[in-house]
Amino acid sequence: MGAAAGAGGDKMGNKAKRGRGQQKGRGKKKTGGRPVTQVATAPLVKRVVEKGLVGRRSGRKHAAAIAYMHQLNKDLAHAQANQETHRAAAIEQELTELGGIEAYQQFSLKSESRGVTNSSRWVVSMLREAQLHSPAGRQEAFGAPLPQLALLDVGALDDNYRRERAWIATRAIDLNSQHPFVEKCDFFTVPDEPRYHVISLCLVINFVPSPAQRGAMLRRCHELLHPDGWLALMLPLACVNNSRYTTEDRLLQILGAVGFAVRQRKHTKRLACYWCQRVEPQTPVARELQTKAVLVEGGGRNNFAITL
Repeated sequence: MGAAAGAGGDKMGNKAKRGRGQQKGRGKKKTGGRPVTQVATAPLVKRVVEKGLVGRRSGRKHAAAIAYMHQLNKDLAHAQANQETHRAAAIEQELTELGGIEAYQQFSLKSESRGVTNSSRWVVSMLREAQLHSPAGRQEAFGAPLPQLALLDVGALDDNYRRERAWIATRAIDLNSQHPFVEKCDFFTVPDEPRYHVISLCLVINFVPSPAQRGAMLRRCHELLHPDGWLALMLPLACVNNSRYTTEDRLLQILGAVGFAVRQRKHTKRLACYWCQRVEPQTPVARELQTKAVLVEGGGRNNFAITL
């Protein structure tokens, strides 16, 4: 957001300079007089308020919206597994009306985008720390001169790495692209070649409906990466600190089994971030990682899980 205007005549002067219909924040696009992010998430806010899941003036709209989207996806997976065709179609329609994964991602990142943890900025900081922004660093890491890193941005909202085009070549994909730069594509259909140096999987895997599919997504990331490539994994903190079936230790075990060594990890108020380097997978996969099991007892916990 732009800085607050000064008092008195300064306010009037600034308003006049901005012109009618122009937003305070520089570079912010508007749609129908409202910011793009507000348009994307407004139906979801309205729905959780209508259902009485949160008060109209509550500051917990973000949490309620995310929880509601998770519940819809859980219900959809259950309906599909039980071949409840009509119910599944109704849930899919509601998800579409509420903005789908785009609305979910906007909510999950909104409070973090003010400089705390924007996903692409975190990824760039990790790449710079690994010296992969420099030609010498890339050659040392991958054994060949590379003009650019090949980065696959899964579930992208827009061209997140446009500032780094000099050294990052991005392929941005999403199942329901809403941006001209983002290719409409199912991650599981991405071909084996060319390989990527980096895959960004930020606030995506928790949206995959089943534990087995989440495990398959991690395996596919491993297959698509160059040896010594990097996976940027970000998910809601509640997935590892408030789940019946997943703790952070269990997630690290799963990543190790798939073939990822976690080089750095961090938690923010709402997010868990893991910077992972591709290594050889562990075989055979431990039996406890192949099925879902209760690790933490108690009520009020979510059902997030990953199985291999």
